[in-house]
Amino acid sequence: MLLALLAAATVMGQDRGDDETVNVDDVQEDVVRDLFDKDGRMENTDQRAARIAQEYEGGFGGYYFDDTDKSTVYVYMVDPSETEAAEGAFRSFYRGGREPNRIIPVQGDYPFEVLLNWFHALDTAMVRDDIHPTTGAVMERSNRIFFGLKDIGQVEDAHRIMEDLGIPKEAVIFEEVQGELLANGDSVNAKWRPLAGGSQHKIRFDSAYCTIGFVTERNNVDGLVVASHCTNTDHDIGGIDDANIYQPSRHVFQNNKVAVEDIDPNLRSINHWMCPANYECRYSDAAFADMESGFSLDLGHVAQPEDIGETDVSPAGTTFEIAYESSGVSDDDEVYYIGATTGWRTGEVLDGCTYYDVKYRVRIICVGWASIDDDGPNPASGDSGGPVLAPDSGDEVDLVGTVFARSGSQFYFSNIGYIYLELGSSATWDSCTSGC
Repeated sequence: MLLALLAAATVMGQDRGDDETVNVDDVQEDVVRDLFDKDGRMENTDQRAARIAQEYEGGFGGYYFDDTDKSTVYVYMVDPSETEAAEGAFRSFYRGGREPNRIIPVQGDYPFEVLLNWFHALDTAMVRDDIHPTTGAVMERSNRIFFGLKDIGQVEDAHRIMEDLGIPKEAVIFEEVQGELLANGDSVNAKWRPLAGGSQHKIRFDSAYCTIGFVTERNNVDGLVVASHCTNTDHDIGGIDDANIYQPSRHVFQNNKVAVEDIDPNLRSINHWMCPANYECRYSDAAFADMESGFSLDLGHVAQPEDIGETDVSPAGTTFEIAYESSGVSDDDEVYYIGATTGWRTGEVLDGCTYYDVKYRVRIICVGWASIDDDGPNPASGDSGGPVLAPDSGDEVDLVGTVFARSGSQFYFSNIGYIYLELGSSATWDSCTSGC
């Protein structure tokens, strides 16, 4: 069966099932261009890993960094004697910020392209049999497939499907995942003038607080990027609701109205294996709101609480500076997010391209997945929309996305490249201190 699937994997490389194509020369932003191959076909991180696994001998199956020595990386290879191939595959795939001194091949059980084929086949078959995973990913760090189930009692049914497909039981990890969108709580953030990312916002008296992701110029129009599900009271994703964005909240006299939702693409059927038949999908949970006249933006800046786990900013107006944007989030990368409820949080990326079901048959695909690694509370309601950042130098950070959902101590975030793709792939964006 393994040999048969290895042969079948080349089919996926020829027909990857994406409906997004672009003329790469027409794309304005590097973070959007990075989502496509040289021929203008969308290529997410999983597809890139599968392609690289086919290009190098030895069966590249992922990697992980040493827990204590981050200068050492272990690369899964079906044939770990292929040391040069292991180094070549890793360096071709990895786009994170670490520069490992040692690249060590270790025994892997499966080539990445085989895992990706199994992942697609199993996800499709489970949905067809009315098993609806909350989330799923091919995990580079474990050389395994992961699925989160709301009802862990469905594992036996999933195992029967795997047996029918010829997928070995040990290749897939199932865990119970009770996730939720982060849109229902109070915030402690105050008024920010000029506006900056990481500060709270609200849309109506009866609505929840959320967090502004980042302030930006889109085709020279000032605006805010916020979570799509924070622009209506039902927490639906997609579609223009003409939501008024108030910061920090709506005053009794309707003061503090700073922006109006302008761009929020509808959910749709996407020809991609992460978006099953009869599902509606998007690549991000993000919307763009035009700024009202009379307000200004602190372009390239995000509120910086005084310490990790804190929401207080001291002295007032202290910010991180966004120096760069990156859509190339990799496993084991360190990231921050700033949320209106839990403040400055630190985490570690678990996977750069997973999916998350926000409602029945509604899925956000190819999102980032990370786990909190500080001592604070779990991500909480009100953090939705908050900027996800990678540390750069000093108070400088890289913008990598916006958070929108949680499961325990883990959180999910929209990738900045997909945010720009959906909110204006041909637009020019200015979200950094230097214009990126």
